[in-house]
Amino acid sequence: MSKVFAIADTHFHHHNIINVPGRCDMGFNDVYEHDEYIVEQWNKTVTKRDKVYLMGDIGWDSKGYVAGAIAPRLTGNIEVVGGNHDTAEICALFGKVHGVAIFKQAVLTHIPIHPQEMYWDINIHGHLHSNVVKKFAHSPAMGHLGVPGERDPRYICVSCEQIGYKPVELIPLLEEHRDRWGKAIDKLSPLPAGRGRRT
Repeated sequence: MSKVFAIADTHFHHHNIINVPGRCDMGFNDVYEHDEYIVEQWNKTVTKRDKVYLMGDIGWDSKGYVAGAIAPRLTGNIEVVGGNHDTAEICALFGKVHGVAIFKQAVLTHIPIHPQEMYWDINIHGHLHSNVVKKFAHSPAMGHLGVPGERDPRYICVSCEQIGYKPVELIPLLEEHRDRWGKAIDKLSPLPAGRGRRT
């Protein structure tokens, strides 16, 4: 039976990525070692029948490196959720390309949806690398959202640094997230009039 996975911020062939907080802790000697590690972890996790949402900031395709050395080796049916660094050429290496995708009760984006515009139960996103979305102190539109600085439980970051540099299966991820944060999500203020949750 096929599974559905997600991963963000692979940054293939981005030479400076190995110096970013979170990644520099991995001790990669160069970007090629970094890239090989992600490809190896990916292919140990994903079968050719599985679907993978590659959620942005895929890589820098200098002289076709991602097209020739990376993309053909990644297993699974890959759909892109475009990121702020992705070019049309990079996205075209894979199957479908989305600005936003929906999976179960979650919206999938590269950049997290602004908390005041968050009308879904959960936003699975990338872009933040080692960081998480924090709660606002108070929003007139949404009401009190909790103590400022606490993690906002509506967000799940699937940047490489947060998921072990391999795609993460979405159904267990959502189930685990709901078990851990469900009460906190349910306690969020009701949505403004006329704005229903999308499922």
